[in-house]
Amino acid sequence: IASVPIEKEEVMEANVFGGYSSEDRMKEIVWKYEPRKREYLNPIAIHYLSLFDPKLITDFFKLDLKTMIVGGSHLQVLKDTFNASQFLETPARDAYAEIDKFYPGISKLIRIYEIELVLLGAGVCSNVIQKRLWNEGLNVRTLDIGSFFDMILDRKTRGWINESHLRIQEFKKIWLNSQ
Repeated sequence: IASVPIEKEEVMEANVFGGYSSEDRMKEIVWKYEPRKREYLNPIAIHYLSLFDPKLITDFFKLDLKTMIVGGSHLQVLKDTFNASQFLETPARDAYAEIDKFYPGISKLIRIYEIELVLLGAGVCSNVIQKRLWNEGLNVRTLDIGSFFDMILDRKTRGWINESHLRIQEFKKIWLNSQ
């Protein structure tokens, strides 16, 4: 529902961020609960742009912000790639089961190192982390980009990654040349 309404753009390919056959029904459901809202932010913008406008997304991540990555230990290798000064490890699977153990560390690191951007790759637990940071009133930006991390690390966790091999290779070429 978060991607409604979705427009079919010229560059879209079958199975790669295209519209859904049930889109009209999804609109009806959303508008029933939010009758005044007709635009929805799409959570896959970074993923989409990495395939269809890779230069824009590589420039985006050159932001000069104090950055932290939160996620499984396999993401540690991305710390330098994203110029992250901090990394907080979560369980690679079912992170929510242990959120009360690791979440205080996120909040503490944000405060100590004045983190401005938190890049999340903790599965559905990323949403809970975002909500807790919001509730704490911390002045920090967050991006849940776990599947974007997966793309960079060649982890075939999503259909769009499996269907976009050539575009991903082009993105990586541009990404590496911009480092």
